[in-house]
Amino acid sequence: MGHQSPWQVALLGAGLQSGDFELTPKQTDVTGNIGVAAGRSGLAQGGGIYNAPVLNGPPGGLLRLIGGSITHNTLTGDPGITLNGGGVYSTHPVTLTKTLIAGYTPDQCAGLGC
Repeated sequence: MGHQSPWQVALLGAGLQSGDFELTPKQTDVTGNIGVAAGRSGLAQGGGIYNAPVLNGPPGGLLRLIGGSITHNTLTGDPGITLNGGGVYSTHPVTLTKTLIAGYTPDQCAGLGC
């Protein structure tokens, strides 16, 4: 989900956005998503998964990943864009059970929950 203007952009979750509730995907692969943020300034968060409160939504919650992988997602942006969480961006706790998050730039998992 993204909003673009000539001045500012916010891309929140190129693959999966979970900001409204606790989420526990089991045996789930999140792969091959592409998030491109184009603008003069702003942010792009969560190439694979974005787990944080959404505007006017409930506070969200824990992200439990069980037996899957978060790989081969892409998060890019113009020079004025801040990139966080190539694999996962979460402001809530993240628990991993037999789950792989790998191969991202600038980071695998970012935010207060990682």
